[in-house]
Amino acid sequence: MNVSGSRISDTLSSQFFHVMVVIDLDKISGLEIGSLADDIAVMALAQPQSFDACLTPPSITNLMTAGCADKPKAITPLDLAYLRGLYRTTTNASFASQKAQVVDRMTKALADN
Repeated sequence: MNVSGSRISDTLSSQFFHVMVVIDLDKISGLEIGSLADDIAVMALAQPQSFDACLTPPSITNLMTAGCADKPKAITPLDLAYLRGLYRTTTNASFASQKAQVVDRMTKALADN
């Protein structure tokens, strides 16, 4: 770890080089391949901390979450705005700054829709 001494950046960043997605075929039985592909992509790219919460407004990540009443059939504008915001953050900025960047970018993207 390198320490820059900056109060703006903590110089920490994360990256992934290889991703393996493991799917329980019993749990995806009956799901449409397009919906499933969108859900897997968002889960792999966003790496959520919890997989058992229904999101409101609805997200494609509700697809395989038990008990969710609203399960979109495709990736939603909210999902896309989150991923775009997440992947456009300054990688070496502090967590608080990154979070603010994601929120700002999501707000702008959703306002444009």
